[in-house]
Amino acid sequence: MAGQPLRVLILEILWQHTEVIGTWLDYFCSRGAEVTVYYPEFEKTPHNYITIWAKLFKFTFNTDGLFNLYDYDLIILNTSSEEMVKRLHTNLPCIKMIAVGHYATRRIAAAVLQSQVAELPVNPFFDHPWAMPVCRRLADAVADSRKTASPHRNILIIGNSFLGVPAPIFNAITSRLRAANYSLTAALYSYNDISGYDFSNIEVRRNIAAIDLYKCIEDCRFILFFPADYHYMNQLSGTIPLSLTFGRPLITLANVLQPYAIEAHYTLDDPALIQQLEDGARYSAAQAHLQVRLNEYLADSAAALESCLSALSIGSQQPPAICG
Repeated sequence: MAGQPLRVLILEILWQHTEVIGTWLDYFCSRGAEVTVYYPEFEKTPHNYITIWAKLFKFTFNTDGLFNLYDYDLIILNTSSEEMVKRLHTNLPCIKMIAVGHYATRRIAAAVLQSQVAELPVNPFFDHPWAMPVCRRLADAVADSRKTASPHRNILIIGNSFLGVPAPIFNAITSRLRAANYSLTAALYSYNDISGYDFSNIEVRRNIAAIDLYKCIEDCRFILFFPADYHYMNQLSGTIPLSLTFGRPLITLANVLQPYAIEAHYTLDDPALIQQLEDGARYSAAQAHLQVRLNEYLADSAAALESCLSALSIGSQQPPAICG
């Protein structure tokens, strides 16, 4: 009805992509929509982001599925599959949906994307506009991190990113960093297999809550990032939006960040890497670049979502001011 707030239902049927939900909450809550998040796997792991988003946004949280899908103007499938889209569209042909695409190899067929269904990728490996899953309100809350270097000489490893590198190379790199007087912390998930890797001098924190991961990021000076093969052509690594949001430069391989148009200020194959890590001016330049790209991605992601809404004939409002 005219004049009524848009009613949005965000469905996360699986368990692993709650960090992306903040992007949709940021957009719709800032525009006065009434949002419900359905996440039945809330108790599965402490490492979900629902408690973070509950501190930043006002929305209804549901775990039991006792709601009427026809009460909503828009459904966002936060981790979608073609089978899920077909099933929902067959049973609910009049409901408009956005299918969030996490994997370029699991695209929704064009025949399924009719006038009631739009696909919104969250990586650059699709052939149409995509949304970097960054959240303006979270970025505002941690703005100071993007402008300062942590006083701690700490380098953080997040999740399974190290699994893209053979153990001997990983061990040699981490030994080199420790020899330069850097401590290392690894925030890992329960399913991360570290056998064969030398973690004897690395602090390992498993299955920590999202708020504790954020604290680890704020406390670190750099993030060590070895992408898996699929991060080159299929799927976004969550380390990249975290680097943008918190202003923590990545120590990585030279070509990893090219699909995201992010400059690599610290590359593992550079003989001068250790000297560069000590260069304050270089660090400030890296943080300034991450701030620029963050603002650009906030605008581009909102535009990509606007494009989906336009395709579904759902109106929208102007985005908020650029993040500071």
